[in-house]
Amino acid sequence: MEITTTHHQSFWTKYLFSTDHKVIGTQYTLMGCIMAGVGGFLAYVFRYNLAFPNTSIPLFGQLSAQQYNVFVTIHGMIMIFWVGMPVLLSGLGNLILPLMIGTDDMAFPTVNMLSFWIFFISAVVLMSSFFVPGGAFGGGWTMYPPLSAGGYVNHNPDFFKALFSGTSLLILAVALELISMLMGGINFLVTTINKRAKGMTAMRIPIVVWFIDIAAVIFMFSVGPLVAGAFMLLFESNS
Repeated sequence: MEITTTHHQSFWTKYLFSTDHKVIGTQYTLMGCIMAGVGGFLAYVFRYNLAFPNTSIPLFGQLSAQQYNVFVTIHGMIMIFWVGMPVLLSGLGNLILPLMIGTDDMAFPTVNMLSFWIFFISAVVLMSSFFVPGGAFGGGWTMYPPLSAGGYVNHNPDFFKALFSGTSLLILAVALELISMLMGGINFLVTTINKRAKGMTAMRIPIVVWFIDIAAVIFMFSVGPLVAGAFMLLFESNS
């Protein structure tokens, strides 16, 4: 008679710090939806201001010129880096990629879990920039100098105070998000190459998996210039 035992998982290990790809994919998707709600609220505020200038906005109040720039900037950043990328790449990829190539989980489950929590921390850092002196970054979501550098946005001559400005916190949040996506992209590629089912050749890999892996490769090529530009902008804004 064969006796089987099951390991009981607590709420923390099953739903929060899980290494199961389906749970992590759900976490990415839910976090993306939450950030979409924040970005949508910001869009509501500045578009209401465009439609009815110099009026009190329901659920918000009066919108200043600087707040308008901040809301447009953070809305754009959220929708690209904290909604589009995590939901379409990390969320969808974690949910379906292992199932579509016939494996039980990702190649590096612990790294997969860490990638989500780094992404979560990046979102917290981004939201915290609203509460620092001077407010959040308002130099445009593309962050092009000179609008995003020097004395234009949240400049503080004190170096240590400048490190906790809205500009610095936004750059830190983007850097953490890039690290998270890089960890996830490497996981997708290694899983597809090393853990696909026996007999699944490259031409038999589902096209959705190809889409996820190609997106991960393109992202890896873009990380270097993005990080270099972020560091140069950090030095320029705090010099």
